[in-house]
Amino acid sequence: LKGLFEERPLWLRGPAEERLREKGLQPNVSTMQKTFICVSYLWSDGPWRQVYIRLGYDPRQHTESRFMQVIDFRDRFLKERRAYFERVQGTFDQTPADALDCHFRTPPVNRSQLYQYIDIEDEVVQQLLNSSEILEECSFKTGWLPQKTLDAIR
Repeated sequence: LKGLFEERPLWLRGPAEERLREKGLQPNVSTMQKTFICVSYLWSDGPWRQVYIRLGYDPRQHTESRFMQVIDFRDRFLKERRAYFERVQGTFDQTPADALDCHFRTPPVNRSQLYQYIDIEDEVVQQLLNSSEILEECSFKTGWLPQKTLDAIR
């Protein structure tokens, strides 16, 4: 994990696990929990909610942290649609955690799913981030990005 935090200072658990698998490792929840606390701390709210942050790093002090802010994608109808299709098809779709897409290439499988902007593989989203103005001060609600940019991304 220490190597991951040298690549970038902020990680959601899903993308971190995916990156470790790419390196040939097989992370599990127990090991991840024990090692995360050795090299990072968990941000609990605001634009970096549920992000593990390298010890000694404060995203409010670095404008490049705007790319690692989090968007909470919510689909309030997801459960109802899934229940309907499961009834029709007679199946239960139990997606393992390692099959969750952290790049927004496929529709989310949870009613609420967190994504870091840096991981979203969408040209329009990345264009909006790269062309957006940067706030002079980091906001508790919107981080380094103006609300109009966050609205456009949604």
